[in-house]
Amino acid sequence: PWWSVKKICSITFIYAGPVAYSFIQQNMPQALPSLRSVQRSVHNEYLIIHEGQFRFDELLVHLNRYNSPKVITIGEDATRLIARVDYDSETNWLVGFVLPGMACHAHLAKTFTSIEESFAKSVMSKYAFVYMAQPLLHGAPAFVLACIGTDNKFCAEDVQKRWSYILSECKKRDITVLSFGADKSTAKISKTMNQSSILLVTVYCLCLHNYLMLLEHFVT
Repeated sequence: PWWSVKKICSITFIYAGPVAYSFIQQNMPQALPSLRSVQRSVHNEYLIIHEGQFRFDELLVHLNRYNSPKVITIGEDATRLIARVDYDSETNWLVGFVLPGMACHAHLAKTFTSIEESFAKSVMSKYAFVYMAQPLLHGAPAFVLACIGTDNKFCAEDVQKRWSYILSECKKRDITVLSFGADKSTAKISKTMNQSSILLVTVYCLCLHNYLMLLEHFVT
């Protein structure tokens, strides 16, 4: 049926990119919709996640949708990017620079001068950090909390502020964060954690406290 072909084309476009999909479509023009049609479909049916914005309210909706307990684990991973800057016409942002601080976007394309200053003073992102929230309910899918461009240069204080911010915002919504995790591609975080006793105390003790409170809740 048409809807399944449409879905396959959308997935191919998302994972392979517009160039690859255009090549496939040109070889099967009568079987597959045009690139513009797929782009329009993806834009209308898939939620756009803006860089640097943490989606805590959407996370709460996600947990309620699956009747999941408000308990999550946070995982983060980094992937290498081709350093370049794109213009987002919906937000008037220049996307591709390293963002300063948390949950902010400093590169607005207000004037030609502001664009010129961004390229002169800012650093292009070399990695994309993706933050995922996993509900503790069987069958509940993981949730994309945020995606941030970075040059992979950070210290213990940056990690501490990042995780403390996530803990604080989740707490405002009565969401318990049990743990933070990263795989080998972000092993630099682990090295930073080993060098910072403050980070271990402020983050992992909070996670342990949350776990004990959750355990007490289920026992009683």
